[in-house]
Amino acid sequence: VPARGGDPAGDDVARAGPWRGPRVRPAARQLHAAVLSVGLTVAVLPLVAAGLRVAVGAAGLGLAAVLHTVGLLLLPGRSRLAARARVRHATDIVSLGLSLHFAAGVLLPTEQAPLAARIAVASGGFGFAADFVAALADRRRRPGAAVCLLGTGAAQFGLIALIVLLGYGAPDLAALAAVPWPLAGALLAGAGVRRVAAGDPRR
Repeated sequence: VPARGGDPAGDDVARAGPWRGPRVRPAARQLHAAVLSVGLTVAVLPLVAAGLRVAVGAAGLGLAAVLHTVGLLLLPGRSRLAARARVRHATDIVSLGLSLHFAAGVLLPTEQAPLAARIAVASGGFGFAADFVAALADRRRRPGAAVCLLGTGAAQFGLIALIVLLGYGAPDLAALAAVPWPLAGALLAGAGVRRVAAGDPRR
């Protein structure tokens, strides 16, 4: 994160103001910690006993979700929404989250999955809905924050997919298919933070 909003020689960054870099650092620290928690969860799972992998993955997902949420809330530029806009966003999140939860219930036989996997899928649906609605709302006014939200969704999707695959006893090679998602999420979150620190020019 730039210390003074970026290189003074860059006109676009200089116009962004010197406060951007320092203000984005707390958010960057939280998002970095979230990336670290996701990476450690993925790295530790092969070393854990088979019966505990789903529970460990769900714990890592919960920690990453908390860190992601705090980091996104600390990003500068967030404005207070009017009551009507808050109701509309809440309705969008609940309706989309319920739709994803219903789709997961149809596609995945819940009687075979461990409880931790079912909780991860249920909470993940509403997490995706919240990320998606917020990214759409911020895509023009705060494009950097929208990129961070997409990164958050990708990282958490990778962890949820890994938990589901482990819960249904998928082979290890199949579980590797979930690994690129956390990596893509980390890259997107880093790109979004850099854009916010540089002034987050509106589109």
